[in-house]
Amino acid sequence: MTDAAFGELVETSKAGWLADAASLCRVLDPPASDETIHLLDAATLPEEARRHALAWTAGGLDVVLRDRLRDRRRGPVLVLDAGKIARVRLEPATLAEHEVAALGRLEVAQVAIHELGHARLAEATGETLPATATLPALLAAVDAATGSDHNRATHGQQWVRSYLVLSSRAARSLWPRQWWIDAAVADVRRYVEIKATTDELLAALQPELDPDEPLTDILRRPPPAAFSALLDTQARKVTT
Repeated sequence: MTDAAFGELVETSKAGWLADAASLCRVLDPPASDETIHLLDAATLPEEARRHALAWTAGGLDVVLRDRLRDRRRGPVLVLDAGKIARVRLEPATLAEHEVAALGRLEVAQVAIHELGHARLAEATGETLPATATLPALLAAVDAATGSDHNRATHGQQWVRSYLVLSSRAARSLWPRQWWIDAAVADVRRYVEIKATTDELLAALQPELDPDEPLTDILRRPPPAAFSALLDTQARKVTT
C-alpha cells in the first residue's frame, strides 16, 4: 500500500476505530449507569495535545473538555492520536488495505486499554485535576511532563496491575485473544524491566481476574503479594 493511500485510509477509518475502542473499554470495565468512557481524537485539540505521546488522560478531564465531548455524562476521557498510532504501529508498505483496516482497529483499541488503566487508577486514588483547570494550562503541563522521570512515575506497579487486569478480560473472549495479553506485556516492558514471564505475571494476578468486579474496587485493595514481589524485584527502565 502506498503511503498516500495509507494516509487516506487512516483518515477515513479513525473515527470508527475510536468508536470501536470506546465500546470495548465500556465492555471491559462497564461505567456506572450515569457515567461513560469518552474517547477523543487528539487531532481535535491543539497541537500540544499530540506532540509527545500517542495518547494521554487525566482524572477530571471530562470537566475540562466538556464542551468538546458529544456525550455530557461524567467519566474518564482518553485522548488518542489515532493517526499517529497507525503510523507508529503499522508498516503501510507491507500491508494491504484490508490489513490496515483490521490492524489499525486493534492497535487503537490496545492503546485505549493502556489509557483506561491510567484512568481507572486515577479514580481509585482520587487523583483529579483542579476544578479551575483550563485546557491551555493542561496542555502546557502535558508539554512539560515528558521524559524518563515522568514515564517512570506514571507507569508503576499499580498501572501494570490495572492494565493487565483489563487485558486479561479482553483475552477471555475477544479475537485475537492471546494477542491482547502479549501486546500489553510488550507495552509494559517499554517502561519496566520485567524478568517474569507473561504466565508468571498472570498467575500472580489470578486472585483478582474477576471479569465482573469494577476495576476501581480492585485497585483500592492492596495488590496480591505474589504480584508485588514480582514487580518489586524488577529494575525500572529509564525511557523517553
